Amino acid sequence: MYKKFKKSICLLLVVLLCASIGAASASSPIRVLLDGSPLQFDVPPQMIDGRTMVPMRAIFEALGAEVLWNERNQNITATRDDLTIILMINADRMYINSMAFRIDAPPTVIGGRTFVPLRVVSEALGAEVAWDGNARTVTIVSESLQEPTEDYENPEDWGDLSDWDWDSWGDFDGEEDIKD
Repeated sequence: MYKKFKKSICLLLVVLLCASIGAASASSPIRVLLDGSPLQFDVPPQMIDGRTMVPMRAIFEALGAEVLWNERNQNITATRDDLTIILMINADRMYINSMAFRIDAPPTVIGGRTFVPLRVVSEALGAEVAWDGNARTVTIVSESLQEPTEDYENPEDWGDLSDWDWDSWGDFDGEEDIKD
């Protein structure tokens, strides 16, 4: 009888220990790395319905975009070079250069701060995003650090060059062929 009681207590302690470890990891802060360096936020990232949400200005500016907030219309406009991204609070659509895209995590306001979905915003700006659930870490690799596509890496992937229509390329033997 004593052995069964002892086993039950041990089992209960193991279950409680596992539950407390799971709860501790779920409440640990979300880290965001951009090109290997930690991003600092004045308000911590939030996990909402399985999506990492971050303060809008911090992520847009970290990725080189200018950001404007329109209080009256409750929308965000971010621009970088020839790219314009528009998001609206609680809307499941995002506009990239006037083309609409459906998103599954709409921007939201938490405690007076505007949060946007990290993956959607980062990928719209050309970055690659990875999530490590065990470490609760998002890794973002910006466009400037991404490897070139295989189309340009390996000449063997170019196919049979004898099939190319070289005449359509024109005569490139002098500067007079180059047009501004």
